[in-house]
Amino acid sequence: MFKCPICQSEDHKRVMEVKNYPILKCAKCTLVFTGVEPEFDSSSIYTETFWHSKKRETGYEDYFKRKESTLKKCKSRLKKISDFIGKYHGKLLDIGCGPGFFLQAASDKGWEAFGIDVSEYAVDYAKRELGLKHVICDSKIPEKWSSHTFDVITLWAVIEHLPDPLSIMKSLTPRLKNDGILCLSTGNWNSIAARYKKENWRLMTPPGHLFFFTKKTIGQLLEKAGLQIIKYRTNDEFGAGRASLLRKNPMKKILRTLGLGDIMTLYARKY
Repeated sequence: MFKCPICQSEDHKRVMEVKNYPILKCAKCTLVFTGVEPEFDSSSIYTETFWHSKKRETGYEDYFKRKESTLKKCKSRLKKISDFIGKYHGKLLDIGCGPGFFLQAASDKGWEAFGIDVSEYAVDYAKRELGLKHVICDSKIPEKWSSHTFDVITLWAVIEHLPDPLSIMKSLTPRLKNDGILCLSTGNWNSIAARYKKENWRLMTPPGHLFFFTKKTIGQLLEKAGLQIIKYRTNDEFGAGRASLLRKNPMKKILRTLGLGDIMTLYARKY
């Protein structure tokens, strides 16, 4: 029997099945999640193949070909965070840092940037190709970093991959400074794209994606970790990349206003 990772309820209904994985919705807290056995090891997914995959549902066609556009996006994210909190340097921790492009953008702007990822291949690239020093391959903050507290902690398109997101978030809260900010992005189960495309939604990719959050369910998880949402928005994507049906459509403003874009980004602080 599968348990909801937020409320531990075993009462759920099957929403759909994708690639032989049941997609379940908790009857108590409404979280939607992939039914996987407790012994499932998600870290085994993120090998070199994940970053150079020919199939969208198993990874990226070639993540590194998008380096320049990804760096541009990282710089934009960092500026928005800096402007919001009024800090332009300090300590930053990126959970699920991958090959380190966000860390590179932060380091270039004077941040003392730390990163963690379960992909040995990605971490090796970050060290070897980008020269990043504070990057480790692990699933949790190491003891050697226990004395650090951070001005900013980020999880970009990461929380949906974590087997136990509540435990991870609870471990991050003490590492956040009292005036620090936690920033994350993840898919929006309440989006028009998710509702319309269902099992063909671009983010419906189990077992890589284990959770499909709404503003309500991600808020519940963060609250249990001692965090509260202070800023929330969704983007206007209705498809992937250039194929987005709404990229140049005025309707995107309406979706953003209503919170119905398929990626949500939020900032949170300690209570």
